[in-house]
Amino acid sequence: MRLPRAMASLGDGDGIVTFGGHDWWFVVGAARTFTRTHINPNVVAPFGFKRSGKWWWWDDTTTEESILDGPEGIDYVREYFEQLFPDLPVTITDQR
Repeated sequence: MRLPRAMASLGDGDGIVTFGGHDWWFVVGAARTFTRTHINPNVVAPFGFKRSGKWWWWDDTTTEESILDGPEGIDYVREYFEQLFPDLPVTITDQR
C-alpha cells in the first residue's frame, strides 16, 4: 500500500508499506495495529475470533468454519483492508 506523502517515512524507501507473514491472521493483525497506531485509533473491529465453537467476524457475521480456510480467503482480507484503509490504494497478493 502506498502511503500519503505525509506518512511516507513510515513505509519503505518508496513510501510503500507491506504487511506480510506466514498466514492471513498475521497480516490482518499487523495491518490493524499499524492503522490504530498511525492512522486512526478508532479502527474497525478485529478481523475475527473463535468463541464457543463459532467464528465471529468484523462485519458482524458468524460462521462454523474459518472464512480464511477456503479459496475466497483473500477476498475477505481485501474487504477488511478496504475498511482499514478506505482512502488508500491497496494491493493484496497471496504468496503462500
